Parts: sequence; structure tokens; C-alpha cells
Amino acid sequence: MLRVSLSVLALAPALAATTAAAADPRAPTAAPHVEPPAFQPLSYRPFSPGDPLPDPTPPPDVPPARLVPGPERARRPFQAGFGFATLPFECLADHHACGAHSAFVGLAWRSFPHYAWTLAGERTALVSGDSYYLGAGARVFAYERGAIDPFLELNLGGEVTAEAQGVAFAGNLVFGLALYLFDHLQLAPMLEFRHSERGWGACHSSVYTCNRWSQGHTNWVALGLSVAAMWGPPE
Repeated sequence: MLRVSLSVLALAPALAATTAAAADPRAPTAAPHVEPPAFQPLSYRPFSPGDPLPDPTPPPDVPPARLVPGPERARRPFQAGFGFATLPFECLADHHACGAHSAFVGLAWRSFPHYAWTLAGERTALVSGDSYYLGAGARVFAYERGAIDPFLELNLGGEVTAEAQGVAFAGNLVFGLALYLFDHLQLAPMLEFRHSERGWGACHSSVYTCNRWSQGHTNWVALGLSVAAMWGPPE
């Protein structure tokens, strides 16, 4: 009994010291953990000749800039269209054939992404009379996909007029800028150059210059607009 009391008395000073240390606000405590700042300034040291240069900082990984892609209009093998054109430069001719205009239709088979066979027909209303043209040719395209499809077309055929006998050899050179409105519909402003050679027959037209013994020819420029529909499996 006496031995236990002595053990309790021996532990009392230690318990009192621990309680006093906990109650004392001046007692040292553990510092809270603080995250280091993201920006760490570099220590400056004057450069001395002969010291190695520091390694260059690698550029940041920035993705390359890209244009916003447009609609991917797939090309289709078959096309049929019609349009209208005006002949503004006919007013500069000798007989001032103002008011001339034309209507045309066309068929195309796009056998390759950049190439197509074409069949074209056109009726042109001149002051001196009507002219009819029928020809076949080829068309070359610039793009395989996209909403814009520029093309260049050359077709050759024959032309007949209301006031001339026989058939004249003629050809068309057409530049167009097709704009896809939908997958199966496009709108194309066109610039057309027409040339016709009349080497036989009698001509009484006030616009055409030809006779039985001389080979006359005709040139004109037309500005037109066509609408075309496409069908078939996409390429």
C-alpha cells in the first residue's frame, strides 16, 4: 500500500508539467503546411566571361491554329442543270444587238473526281433571230470535296440560225464557280465565251458576217447563272 502511494507521488510532478505546457500559449507548436507559390523567382547571379550559358526554355506546347472547316459536300456522278445568260457586249456591235439573251441546259457525267463528260444545248435570242447550239465536251474540276467547286468546261458542236443556211461549227469555253446549297443542289455563276465558224451556206443576218465564198465567224461573251441537281452514290 505504501509502495503504490509512493509511485503516484512520483508521477504527479510529470503530469503537472505536461498540463502546464499545454495551457501555456507561448509553448512552441508545429507550423501548418503551406503550398509553395507557382511562380518561383530565379536567383540572380552576375554573368562572368567563360560561364556556360543556361539552357534555353522550351516553347510551350500550343496546338496549331486551324481554320473552321466548311461542310464536306461529297461529289456525285450525275448532274443535270439549266440556266439563263445575257450578252452585255452585243450592244457594242455594229448593229447594236442589245437585249440578246440565252437559255441553256446541260448534262454531266462525273466519271472521275476531277473530270466529267458534258452535253450542252443552248438557245440564244438575238435581234436578228434565234440561234441554236448543241455540243459535247469535258469539264475539269478543282476540288474533290467542299462547298465550292470551280470548273472549266470546253465543248464543241454545231450551231444553226434562223436566217442562215447550213450548220456552223461552234465551240463554248465556260468558267463557273459552283456553290453547293445542299448535298444535291448547287448554284453556279458562269462566264461563257462562244465562237462559231460559218464556212458554207448563205447568211442574211445583220449580226453574222458570212457569205457563200468567204468564211465568216462570230464571237460573243455571255454572263449566266445556272442551277444544277446531282444524284448518285457519293464519291
